[in-house]
Amino acid sequence: MFTVEWCRCQLLTGIRFILTGLMMNDVNPYAPSHAELEAAPGTGYELATRSARFGATVVDGLIWVAAMLIPTLLLVPVLLSSRSSPGLGWGAGTVAFFVAMGVAWIALVAINCTLIHRNGQTLGKKALGIRVVCADGQRCSLRRYLFIRSLPLGIVKAIPYLGLLVSLLDSLLIFRETRRCLHDDLANTIVVTT
Repeated sequence: MFTVEWCRCQLLTGIRFILTGLMMNDVNPYAPSHAELEAAPGTGYELATRSARFGATVVDGLIWVAAMLIPTLLLVPVLLSSRSSPGLGWGAGTVAFFVAMGVAWIALVAINCTLIHRNGQTLGKKALGIRVVCADGQRCSLRRYLFIRSLPLGIVKAIPYLGLLVSLLDSLLIFRETRRCLHDDLANTIVVTT
């Protein structure tokens, strides 16, 4: 009736059936989509890759750090030497430090605003060959970029706890098929290759 050999045969037959069924069906329901959007619908532009967008953000961040770090490194000796000078005190060195930081900040903002106005790029986006355009393919104005794409989320991100959640949501939305973040949705923009 139920011998050991019969049970072993049934078990092997079941395993073979399962393995054959798995091998015959090459579709993994848990695999990510392999669809890539070559062009943004209706614009003729190729969407920027996620890695290019991330790289541009990193480059922009490094440029801002350098712009603030260079005046700091140059003026630390001034701050330290002014401490030992009886006539200057901390005031003159501190004023020089903040003036230099302000000049660096204003220069970087002016350069980025000029690039954004001309072709929808920051220094980081220009370095990686991507730019921001409206979803219909038109040039993104400086006003749209600053006051719709950047400022509203910047204000919300400054709110404790809520800002952290919004930052996370903004970043994670890039993994959609459209490769648009929350700030892109707000301003109706896309990031494309140049």
